This record gives sequence, C-alpha cells and structure tokens, in this order.
Amino acid sequence: MEAQAARSQKETIRLQGRIECDATSIRKMYIKNNCAEWSLHIEDWKKKHTGDALPKYFIAYVRVGGLIERGGRDGKVLVTPLPVILLAPGARPPTESNLDVSEFDLVNSIVNRNSMLFGDGARAWRKAALDAGLPYASVNHSILEFCRQVHGLNQMPVTAGTQTLDRAWQDLKKYVPSEITAKDKKTKKINPALWDWIYSWMWRRNSQGDLWAAMAELFH
Repeated sequence: MEAQAARSQKETIRLQGRIECDATSIRKMYIKNNCAEWSLHIEDWKKKHTGDALPKYFIAYVRVGGLIERGGRDGKVLVTPLPVILLAPGARPPTESNLDVSEFDLVNSIVNRNSMLFGDGARAWRKAALDAGLPYASVNHSILEFCRQVHGLNQMPVTAGTQTLDRAWQDLKKYVPSEITAKDKKTKKINPALWDWIYSWMWRRNSQGDLWAAMAELFH
C-alpha cells in the first residue's frame, strides 16, 4: 500500500528550491548469455558490440534515479527506475545517459521559480537542466571533488554537490532488506518486491516523520 501511494505521488509531487540529482545502483543481477527472458537485451548488446566475443554471462545493475530537496528530513524525494543495461563481467554501473534522464522526465517535476539543480558531473543532468531552463552546478567525483562553492540564484554563494542525496541513498540501501533479491526466481526479471520496497522508502521519507498521519491518509 505504501509503494502504491508512492507511485501515485510520482504523478503529482513537485520539488523546488535547491535540488540534488543523481542515480545509484541498489542490486546486481547475473544473466546467462542464452537467457530467453532477456533475449531482447542480449540482441541489443550484440548489435553494440559487433565482433566481440559473447560473454558466458552478463551483469546488470538495478539502478535508481532520483531528485531530493535540500532541507534535512523535510526535503521531498522522488525516485524512478532507470533502464537495465547488460554489461560484460567486471563492468561498473553505467553513468546516467541523456536517454535515462529524458525518458523518465524527473526534471519536469521541479518548479522552476527559485529552484537550482545540483549534480555530480553526469552530463545528462546538465542537459536536462538547461533544456528545462534551470540553473545547474556540479562537482566531479572522478577527481574526488565532492563539494565546491558556486554562485547560485541572485549570485548568492551556495555549495554544489550531492551530499544530501548520497546520504539518502545510504538510508535507502539500509531500508531494503538484504533478503530481497534483484531477480525474481520465476520470471528471471527484476524482482517486483524490490521496487515495492524502494517506493515504500520514498513514501515514508516524504511523510516527513509523521507516519501515523500519513498512514491515515492511505485509508481515505
């Protein structure tokens, strides 16, 4: 029920102010190279890797994209699944692409007035912010830059970085029980229970600590 409420929230929630954007990987799957349930993904991999030997298996990360308002526990959060991409063994989670960010349209949940977006260097978020007319600033985690001072709205100094969302991701990963697997044993696809837990976390986070009042709303 909490997950269902969060899915409904996604259609109406609006964020504003100083907002951080990022993605994280919450689980990893192993997929055989002849798995019928992932045949379309496997064919897509073959097209992109013409001439490469087919791995015995692929890895695929279950990725979560998100936005969060700065402001402690009162800041609203919005999450969404990102597309599954098959990768060769040993590969790291892929950086968010323009398609990832545009397809799920998170940035259009931001109220433009007096809002600014902060990222960690992924170019797709910069493009999405510019397309939406939002001021944007980022840091570069690849060179161990996690925060820096920039000029924000009205040229006021503000700290760029994604520390708020990084902490939220840590909280999410603690919230989802370790026994919730990435893959459904019957369908061999992503376990739907995993996303139920992720959306439950989003709903509880957006309830701003007043779970009893939020619970009452679920039954109206």
